[in-house]
Amino acid sequence: MDTPRSHLAVGYDGSAHASAALDWATAEAFRRGLGLHVIYAIDHPAVSPGAVQSASMISEQLFTEAEDVVASGASHAADQYPDLSITTHAVVGGAAGALVQASESASLVVVGSRGRGPATSAVLGSVSFAVTAHAYCPVVVVRGEALAQPGPHHPVVVGVDGSTTSQAALEFAANVAAAARAPLRVVCAWHPPAGDSWASTYWDTVAQDDGDFERNQRDSAAGVAGEAVAWVQLSHPGLAVAAEVVSGQPGPSLGQASRGAGLVVVGSKGRGGFTGLVLGSVSHAVITAAQCPVAVVRHDMHRQSAA
Repeated sequence: MDTPRSHLAVGYDGSAHASAALDWATAEAFRRGLGLHVIYAIDHPAVSPGAVQSASMISEQLFTEAEDVVASGASHAADQYPDLSITTHAVVGGAAGALVQASESASLVVVGSRGRGPATSAVLGSVSFAVTAHAYCPVVVVRGEALAQPGPHHPVVVGVDGSTTSQAALEFAANVAAAARAPLRVVCAWHPPAGDSWASTYWDTVAQDDGDFERNQRDSAAGVAGEAVAWVQLSHPGLAVAAEVVSGQPGPSLGQASRGAGLVVVGSKGRGGFTGLVLGSVSHAVITAAQCPVAVVRHDMHRQSAA
């Protein structure tokens, strides 16, 4: 039986992107009634991993900087929500490793899309990708400096393709939408394979022989989206949910759908092939293209917390 997770974890290094992530995580922790755990990672090559307090090789200046940065983040969060339970942790080592470790006990990990630099950043773009790939709980990557939260005027968008990972993303998205009283938009994208691969050759051959092939692919995607909507209507009665079937690459398609949304939810991998929507490369493409925060969910995470 899983131990209840009572806090959200957020990576913070004082940068604009990290500040946006902190603001988003603070508001989300308050909405859920959870604590907030602020993490600052010092990736210093001269020291071994461990707590800052016990790393004797760290200079006093570096130690002071770490404590000041994480304390400033906690103070900023407390100014917004004085009653929020806030803890801090400064660690020595890679930021991605620190945040993945934090995900073992967190309900959600929140990171920015970029950070300050290679020596001290907790939220570099490469870090956000690594954390989404390896975390033990869902991860939200906050894009840019805009603070968008799911709500009645900011829908939750989720990509589906009928795979197990897609279902995990759908469940997470529906829970978030229901808790935030936000509409849910279910998006299924289909597209012909590109390039000189055997799949594209097959597509061209079949398309020439069967004029209905494109329509069949579109109908198949509509069926996937329809099944997802039916599941949501059964599991979350009263939740406003609508389906969209779009033609195009899934990453850019979800990026387009993110306009005006409070959150986009995508799985980290899926079926692949003609209609696969939640491949690892797609989640990365969505993070890059989205205009609002992106939640990445894997079906093998041992707990999918969203409410």
